[in-house]
Parts: sequence; C-alpha cells; structure tokens
Amino acid sequence: MKSKKSLSLVEEHTEDKNHVGRHLVSDMWNCKNLDDDVEKLENVLLNACHVANATILGVSSHKFEPQGVTVMVLLAESHISLHSWPEYDYVAIDVFTCGHNMNPQAAVDYLEDKLKPTKVETSKIIRGRNYGKDT
Repeated sequence: MKSKKSLSLVEEHTEDKNHVGRHLVSDMWNCKNLDDDVEKLENVLLNACHVANATILGVSSHKFEPQGVTVMVLLAESHISLHSWPEYDYVAIDVFTCGHNMNPQAAVDYLEDKLKPTKVETSKIIRGRNYGKDT
C-alpha cells in the first residue's frame, strides 16, 4: 500500500478511478438571512469552507451597486463561490472539489442553514469522468 506522500498528483486529487472531482451547483431562493454586506458573506462562505474541511488558499470578492455580492474562495481542492441577488432573496452557490478530504455537501448544508432559504435545488455534476481513458 502506498503512503499518501508517495501518491502521484492525479491519484491524490481523485475521488476514485472513474472521475476527478465533484461539482455541486445549488440555487437557494427566499433566503431569510441574506445580507448584502460583502464582509458578512465572505465570513459565511469561509465558515462553510471550514465545515467542509477545505484548504483555503485565497479569497476574492466584489460588491455590486446598487446591490449584490460575489465571493470566490480558491481552495487547494478547487473553489467555492457565492453570487447574491438580494432583490430576489436568491443566491447561486458552486462548490467544485477534488480529493478525498473535503465534503462539498457539508458546505452546501452549512450555507443553507445560515441563509435560511425556503427553496433549494442542488445538482451534483461528476467532473473528469473516465479521465485518461479513450472515449
């Protein structure tokens, strides 16, 4: 059995031998706790990263006028983003991850708990299916 340190980069960042990563795309409507403050939304997203066991590399955000916020967190495992439309009490969440240690569903669940939407639709996309194989 190989130790984790001896694994190749591809093996280390692969969920299994059939795909490279998972991408959760979540729409949350009627968010009761949606704030239009960029710092507050950054903190909520960073906390979601911690809950999901993600490795944070950097954060970038933008406050739109008259309203709306985009927050992107660059992760060693890939990225997580939040885009808000406060005029609709709506947020769009993306969590793309590779590797074994991060739990992207935990991030989505945390955001749902904090933002208090009345409707959520989350899709899971498998990324890099059958990588390295002739298709």
